[in-house]
Amino acid sequence: MVTIKIKTLIESRIETCFDIACDLDLHSQTVWKWTNEKVISPRIKIKKGDTVTFRAVHFLIPQNFTSKVIEYEWPFHLVDQMTKGAFKSFKHIHEFQSTGNSTIMTDTIIFEAPFGIIGKIAEAMNPLLK
Repeated sequence: MVTIKIKTLIESRIETCFDIACDLDLHSQTVWKWTNEKVISPRIKIKKGDTVTFRAVHFLIPQNFTSKVIEYEWPFHLVDQMTKGAFKSFKHIHEFQSTGNSTIMTDTIIFEAPFGIIGKIAEAMNPLLK
């Protein structure tokens, strides 16, 4: 299992940051460019219980996966979890903390690759594939 955690200081209010994170029209502009991630399901402003299908490149393989929003606490916390896709498991935790006029956004991605030992090797290689 791999955990990736990224903290970003954004000079904007927490409400604005959270709303932008939930706006799927802006999503492909804010993700890691090397994944070439795109939303292929209807574009909506997500909330708890919504499902979204993405197309992205992971481990050099183009793939589709569907995530469901399993936790949603505006404007502090959002969790989506893969319900369909190539990963054995995939969870993305979005956390927002106000620091006055700025916001600390913490993205935590926890995933487990499929395919047993081959998946473990791919997990170990992931930093090299960026």
